[in-house]
Amino acid sequence: MAKSFEELTSTAETIRTNVLPESNTAGLVGQFLKDMVEKLQKVLQVDELAELKKRVDAYIQANSHTNAYAEDFLYVEDFAHRASIKDLVGTQRHAAVEKALNTWLDGITFTAGSDEMYMGRCKLICDGVNVECYNYVCSWADNIGIQQIMGAAAVGTNGKVNYGSEHNILFRTREKGTWGAWASYALRDMVNTPITDEEINKLF
Repeated sequence: MAKSFEELTSTAETIRTNVLPESNTAGLVGQFLKDMVEKLQKVLQVDELAELKKRVDAYIQANSHTNAYAEDFLYVEDFAHRASIKDLVGTQRHAAVEKALNTWLDGITFTAGSDEMYMGRCKLICDGVNVECYNYVCSWADNIGIQQIMGAAAVGTNGKVNYGSEHNILFRTREKGTWGAWASYALRDMVNTPITDEEINKLF
């Protein structure tokens, strides 16, 4: 039977305070080491620790990635895999994916108990084109929120989002049950427009 930690501590204290060389015999020290090993083996076999190790291993596996874009998303939707779309081709397929994308975006209402799972970072896959969508809730009580898209997406003449074109940051707000119009900030402008020293100074 494995010794308790109190017993092991008492024996260790005895060995520590023995002043005569012959007091710390091979039998005493050897038995103490043997008791320590047995105690560690017993502790490591406890079900709770085994379960904890399993959970830690699972967490590490789930959160280890080979590149930045593989980072976890709160929600992932691949519209082209939908049963009504997967067999379509050409312009018919593109139009169907685009409609599904906009239906999904418009479906966010910032209603508690309904779409909390879509809050935060979502990955929307449009027939191989990755678009990131961020939904920020401002008020569950009043259903107010902000929606932002970043990637190969633009606003068409019909006011809807189309994909696979130029790269933009799109954003809009939802208030009183209604979505506002999309606004955009072209990524090319961010990249190609140099910032002056004067503009930098204004930031600090």
